[in-house]
Amino acid sequence: MPPARAPRRAGRRIRTVTGLAITQVGRLLATEAVVTAVTGSVVGAAAGLGLAASAFGLSGRVAAVAAAAAAGGITVAVTATITVLACTSGRPLAAVLAADE
Repeated sequence: MPPARAPRRAGRRIRTVTGLAITQVGRLLATEAVVTAVTGSVVGAAAGLGLAASAFGLSGRVAAVAAAAAAGGITVAVTATITVLACTSGRPLAAVLAADE
């Protein structure tokens, strides 16, 4: 019997257990992370706007500060997500998790 060969990356797509290519799983996780970050920032800004409106009344200044807070939150969350994805891309999940311990 010939020895077992490692799967080739060139010319053939490596598939996960789910049938998705590894690149597709990476894209899915990146999209999920960015959507979660943006959603959290928008919900946080909406909650802040509601609290500020009840405390100070709804004015143009309060709405502008809430919009700036939402933009800042989205920027920070997306930057953090992209940084993590850039630092861990191409590494096996077990290696990434082991490095965190």
